[in-house]
Amino acid sequence: MTIILAAKHIYGQQKDYRFTILRQLDNLNQFKNPKYKAYNKLKVLSLGDSTRLSFGGSYRTQWEHINNQRLGLNDPNDENWYLGRLFLHSDLRIGNRWQVFIEIGSSHTASREIFRPVDRDIWHINQGFTHYRNTRFEVILGRENLNYGSGRILTLREGPNVRQFYDGSRVNYRWNNRLKSELLFYSPVKNQPGAFDNDFLLGDEFVWGSYNWIGNKMNKNSFEIYYLGYDAKLERYHNVQGEETRHSIGTRMMHKLGDLSFNNEFLYQFGNVANQDISAWTASINSLYKLTDSFSIGLNGELVSGDRDASDDVLNTFNPLYPKGAYFGRVAFFGPYNLMDVHPYIQFRRNRLMIELEYYRFYRFSDEDGVYGLPGQLLTNNESGEKFIANQFGFEINYRWNDFLISDLELNFIDPGVFLNNSGFEQNLFYLLWTTQINF
Repeated sequence: MTIILAAKHIYGQQKDYRFTILRQLDNLNQFKNPKYKAYNKLKVLSLGDSTRLSFGGSYRTQWEHINNQRLGLNDPNDENWYLGRLFLHSDLRIGNRWQVFIEIGSSHTASREIFRPVDRDIWHINQGFTHYRNTRFEVILGRENLNYGSGRILTLREGPNVRQFYDGSRVNYRWNNRLKSELLFYSPVKNQPGAFDNDFLLGDEFVWGSYNWIGNKMNKNSFEIYYLGYDAKLERYHNVQGEETRHSIGTRMMHKLGDLSFNNEFLYQFGNVANQDISAWTASINSLYKLTDSFSIGLNGELVSGDRDASDDVLNTFNPLYPKGAYFGRVAFFGPYNLMDVHPYIQFRRNRLMIELEYYRFYRFSDEDGVYGLPGQLLTNNESGEKFIANQFGFEINYRWNDFLISDLELNFIDPGVFLNNSGFEQNLFYLLWTTQINF
């Protein structure tokens, strides 16, 4: 789902408020619009010449309808349900150096009999950290939502009802205006459905590494290079399961040439799982061409490696670790494992409105590996040599009513291909999502 965080209209000389996805990044200096005097006074409190305490949050409500949610194979009875998510935060900033940020969350659902782990967490600490910065250094310690790059491997999982949060620390160093480096070490938290019952630094999984940004904002070109290590007590693939240690080395390049922009990424993985070595990779190409001020056309494509030979001692299946929850639309049926896809789309944007039409065509990368869902579960691994998985059609309309309220309607339709048909997935899937979010 696309969320528009700002529009282009202007009240006199005052631009609209911009609420970021990570609310600790909100610019407190913007809350001065004379239209909202009472709100501004409650939003930011001055505790001295250089100390400010702010409050805020968001509430997102979602209604989902789905037919044939397993493409006709053992479909559950649930077809309609409601999801709600509340965030409340306080943000203390002392000068330009210290920040203490606390955010609690509540994710709930109704009219659904079978809960997914990402549907419900009654009360939890979504974020709680201390941030220190000076001219060159930044140190962050505590629980955070992380959001790196394009969200392909380490992100906050914004689409589902419960975000992914991490316990740990990171240290940034700014070498100059063009180069920034970061070291990180985190333990991803597995949410529990009750109230404040999530473990802290459980130790079942760890992720660590270094992320580096090289950029030039003037010509809108940037380059990222990163290394991420990953250790998990248990991972499951089509022919092997066990403890996994995986290393990922990746690059991401964003480049703009006139009205044409690119966002391309390549990532290679090595390590071991159980008694097998790992050699896997992914490459993605994302391009967008601006036809007019309102219309753009895009073409994306991905190659995600799968296992080449189930009988050897090398696993070639890519592991996306902690990807965004809406990797191929909010329907989130397929995950980025053993996959090839082509994704053309058309986009219209004007003021408060965004409309998008898109199409996906999915294939298996290797016919020796299966098809996986987004959480990484194996959907099927029949012995068919067929590669074609499915067609997916999508439509989205997003409207920003005012500075605080956003609505989004998304439809997806999946037509299973020969490979899925051979496993009993023979029915078309229809998915409808209505989302409304208020930020404050």
